[in-house]
Amino acid sequence: MTAFWVCYPTAWIIGPSGVGWTQQATETTAFIFLPILSKIGFSLLDLGRLRRLNLPSVDG
Repeated sequence: MTAFWVCYPTAWIIGPSGVGWTQQATETTAFIFLPILSKIGFSLLDLGRLRRLNLPSVDG
C-alpha cells in the first residue's frame, strides 16, 4: 500500500513540475489513476481485515 503513496511524489518529481522527464499529459494521467488505484487497494485491505474480525451477526 505504501507503494501507491510513494508514486505521488515520484510522479511530481519526474513530471514537468519537477525535473521535467515526462510530459504534462503523463503527469496528469498519473494523478488521475493513482487515487483510484490507491482507494481500491486500501478498500481491499480494509475489507480483508474486517472479515477477520468475526463480529457476531445481528439478526433483525
